[in-house]
Amino acid sequence: MTLFWTLAGALMLLAFFVVLVPLLRRRPASASLPGVSQDAVNLSLFRQQMAELDTDLANGKIDSAQHQSAKLELERELLHDIDDAGAAAAEHATRGRWLLPLLALAVPALALAFYQATGTPQIIPRLAASATQAPVHGSTGEMPPLDVLAERLAARMEQNPEDIEGWMMLGRTYFAMGQPAPALKALQQAYALAPDNLDVKLTYAEALAANNDNQLEGQPAALISEVLAADPDHINARWLNGMLSFQRGQYTAAIQSWQRVLEQIDPASSDAEDLRGLIAEARQRGGLADEAPATVAAVPTSAAAPKADKPAAATPAPAAAAPGQIEVNVAVAPEFAESIDPSTAVFIYAKAAAGPPMPLAAQRVTLGDLPMTVTLDDSLAINPALKLSSFPTVIVGARISASGQAMPMPGDPQGETGPLNTERASAPIQVLIDQRRP
Repeated sequence: MTLFWTLAGALMLLAFFVVLVPLLRRRPASASLPGVSQDAVNLSLFRQQMAELDTDLANGKIDSAQHQSAKLELERELLHDIDDAGAAAAEHATRGRWLLPLLALAVPALALAFYQATGTPQIIPRLAASATQAPVHGSTGEMPPLDVLAERLAARMEQNPEDIEGWMMLGRTYFAMGQPAPALKALQQAYALAPDNLDVKLTYAEALAANNDNQLEGQPAALISEVLAADPDHINARWLNGMLSFQRGQYTAAIQSWQRVLEQIDPASSDAEDLRGLIAEARQRGGLADEAPATVAAVPTSAAAPKADKPAAATPAPAAAAPGQIEVNVAVAPEFAESIDPSTAVFIYAKAAAGPPMPLAAQRVTLGDLPMTVTLDDSLAINPALKLSSFPTVIVGARISASGQAMPMPGDPQGETGPLNTERASAPIQVLIDQRRP
């Protein structure tokens, strides 16, 4: 019996040695590369991918919309990877403090319990129970929502306030969430750290404008000029400089800036199409319409002028609204009218078919008011510098806002027309809210 316990004790010591030595030698995976953390590896890979995206944009392989979408996705993935790596490191560090003394007691105790249980039917359920109780970290593999990632990054930036790219990423994340005020605060930090970085400077200028009714006059204009002085062909700076000239009424200068951007991007891209629309609008406002192709082709055929050989009295044309006015009749599909609270806000708007994305005129009503007819005109302008009467081709729409905010959100029920010529469209224009915003 003594020999048995001696052998059992020796075996327990051997098992204790086998378990503890690997634990004592364990190091984080990143320790195989001295001075390199997992966060640094993730950040290096992110920079590589961002450089490839910038190269594809410069070569015309993707347009700026695709570039911005891919950039946001990379930033979200980086936020997720950095957070997971930090959590894993914290878990490893915490586990190391209590696991060794626990094992010092657990190994012999478990060995004795195993011996006493050998040959009994209870051993199988015990092992099964112990296996099912083992915690699994991150088993779902789901990416947290954008607001959660923003909170985590904001907390991380408090610990590392010198990270320029982190502040830039946080600012863009807030922009993607439709929160320009916190975006400006984050980008102020980036600008304070790197006032000479062209991309930081330009993004900061956009944040300033976004918090001032999209007006580029003042400090944003000065920052744009500084970027162009350092890089005259900077695409985003040229685009913003054209918009600044447009806001100032300097339409020839706006056209020149946007023409230089057109020379650097894919002529078949959606960005190029939008720019051509802006250039046409600038020519029309500046009395330079004869220098550009007519834009009638952008108007639906149903709104085209009558043929010259058709007698004017044969089919009377519908009465058109007064210049700068659009009458809109808005209705809602039954599935939305029956399932949404009648007090929910509804925004009825008109926006440029080719131009700034913000509405030119908008009116707020409630769902219970529909169907109804409203008149959109310059008195309902969102930005006094961008009036409805100044844009000959517009898109008219209506959107139900569950949040009560003017900022569109995914899933909002909405309805929109195609491009309409405001000088020829009949009144009222019919809009049906019958689909959800993607």
